[in-house]
Formats: sequence, structure tokens, C-alpha cells
Amino acid sequence: MRVVVITPSLPLPFGKADARWLHVAVTGLSSRGHDVVCLSCTEDDSEAVHRAADLAQTGGYEFRHIPLSLDPGPVTLRRFNSLRRPFNEYERVAGLRKAVDELAKNADVVHIEHLFTSRIGEGLGNAVTYLHHLEVIDWEERTDLDRRTRFVRSQMERATRQILRSTDRAIAATSRLAARATVINPRIRTAIVPVSIDPALYSTPPLPDEPIVGVIGSMHWYPSRSAADRTLTRLWPAIHAQIPEARLLVAGWGSAEYLGHRFPLRGAELMGEVGSPVDFFGAISTLLYPPARGSGFKIKVLEAMAYGRAVVSNQEGLEGLTDRGALVPLLAETDADFIEVTVELLRDRVLGSSLGVSGRAQVESQYSPEPAIDRLVEAYDRLGLAPSRTRSPIGVRANKSDANTTGDSK
Repeated sequence: MRVVVITPSLPLPFGKADARWLHVAVTGLSSRGHDVVCLSCTEDDSEAVHRAADLAQTGGYEFRHIPLSLDPGPVTLRRFNSLRRPFNEYERVAGLRKAVDELAKNADVVHIEHLFTSRIGEGLGNAVTYLHHLEVIDWEERTDLDRRTRFVRSQMERATRQILRSTDRAIAATSRLAARATVINPRIRTAIVPVSIDPALYSTPPLPDEPIVGVIGSMHWYPSRSAADRTLTRLWPAIHAQIPEARLLVAGWGSAEYLGHRFPLRGAELMGEVGSPVDFFGAISTLLYPPARGSGFKIKVLEAMAYGRAVVSNQEGLEGLTDRGALVPLLAETDADFIEVTVELLRDRVLGSSLGVSGRAQVESQYSPEPAIDRLVEAYDRLGLAPSRTRSPIGVRANKSDANTTGDSK
């Protein structure tokens, strides 16, 4: 089977959050004997692109990179197109559409990562969109929107409806995402394939001697920022009052910019960006993650489990894990619950260690490359993308009148 993966990230195992899954997908498919091409359209520098190219050689797949450089075009036309088709940036990247069309001609599957990226594959008979999350869900609880961001949300909602209503197939990371896609487009065919990571890349460092809580995330993303804000303003003061020797570490992209005004805070330290996730997870005993809203799998939760760390989160933070049976992370919803559970973990080192061991085992058994690729290939087949299936000529873009007439909702 020939699979072309179109992505806004580089397939680096410790790149952006979605890159962890991307690395598993492209290397895992290649290891099964499938012919894989990864086409990344990013703003990354040449050093990162070269690293991705070297990994592709090792991983046995083809890697191509197109710089994310937008064709400015006439201002009036650009504004008109943005209003008509919001979040259409990838359609304005010179050469990207042509590259996708050329690759699609000989592909069985054109796998496109993320909703807005999938505009570039609109009309392809062999395309499937992989939904990591949906911004329209992530923004539902936001109360900090000004006039400009309210307009952005409106455009985001329009773009989500436009894209999903013209999409025949989607692979969703969680059942919640699949359900929302089906509400918007009842004719869309869906499959659920949770994101996975490669636990072989994650050590299990010993727990620190001190009780140390951590919160991490890309703070420009509202779910992570809301989790950090809640921790700093409502949870940590009460936790620290009960365990004065406890410490809180706050890390992640944009953490200094978005959270710097919360410091200094007694018992808390702002680490900022970290060079490697082990620098953060190796220093903590418990991950605390209480987002107000946040769709999709949270890579930080899987990584904490892979590193053998206990996790305390809510339904929003544990989405996806709840699709597959018993939870290893501890579930809390109210502030009082979060405080009580976290204090108990910090006081009971044996409990925290036990949860860490169980979490690592769950990642290895359910969210590692082998089961991930099994589920992904099965999803391609279920959605009519296996080479043996009869369908429209590969790579031919459908007429608009033919769009979204195939399949039932699953």
C-alpha cells in the first residue's frame, strides 16, 4: 500500500506534540512494508528539516519538505478569499497543491493531518483527514474573547463546517471528535484511531525524593493555558498550604509569556521551555492537568505515563483514554477533588510509584506502535482506502457536485 502523509509538522519524535504521533505513524507503516511518503509543510529551520530527512532514511520512508511561505497575492483578493474560505493558508503555499496532486496520483491513501490542513486535499478521492482535536470545542468555554478573537472564533466555526461537510472520510483520535464530525456532516464515514507514542524512546527515571507537582503545555493553546492558570490560582495555594515542602514546576512553550505575571509564587518555579521532555518529567512525581476545555488526546498525559509518572486530570484532560476501559490516571473534576487527590499522591509515595508503573504498562500495551499501526491500517480498510477496494480513480479531484455522496456514518 502506498500512503502519502500530508502534515504541518516534521516527523520528529520529540518535535511538536502531534509529531510524536506522526513519527509513530510513518515509521510504523514503513516497517510493515508499506510505501510511505511524508510531505511536511512547516516554518522549521534547515537544521530541523535535515534532522527529519536523516530520520526518514533510517525509518525507510520518503520525506519531502515545502516551506510554509504564503503567496501574498493582491490584498483585496486575499481578504475576499479569507472571508469566503477562512483558514485557507495551506492553499496559498506556493507549490503545495501541485505536490499533493502529483503524489496523490500514485497513492492508495492520502492521509492529511489536522482539519485545516485538509483544505489542500479537498476533492481527492483517496484522501482521509486525521482529526487530532477541534478548535471549535477547545474554545467553547472561553470567556476572554475580545472583538478580534470573537471574529476569529466565528471564522473558525465557518471553516470547520465547510471542511467537514465536504469531507468523505475522517479518522478521529477520540470518539468525541468522531461524534462532533458526524453532527456536522451526517454522511461522513469515520473511524477512531487514538494517537500513540513510542515508549522505547522514554526512560523511566527514578522519582524525585521531594514531592514535586508539574504542569506543562504549549501555553498559546487555550486548554493548556487554562489548566496552568487554574493550577496556579486555585489549586496550588491550597496544596502548598497542606504540604509546605512540596514544589510546583511550570513548563512549556510560551509559559513565560503567558504565565510570567503569576510569578513569583510561593513554592512554584517557572521552568519555561525545556530542551527535552525528560528534563521536565524526570523532575516531577505527579502531573497535574485540569483544563477547562480541550478536545482530543493529550500527548503530555501519555508522555507522563510513559515516564512512569502519576497523572491527575479531568474528563477533558483524559479524553481518549476513557474510550478504552479502565483509567490509570486519577480522575478529578472540582477544585476540592483535585486538591485532595494531589495531596494524597504527594504524601503516599508508594501509591504514586504504583500508578506510574501501571501507566507505563498501559502505554506499552495500548498506545505504542504495534497496536497503533494495526488500528490505522484497519481504519484505512474500513473507510474504503485499501488497494483492493474499487473506488474513484486515485488522485482525481471530484467535481463539487459529487462531493460527500459516499458512505454512511459509522
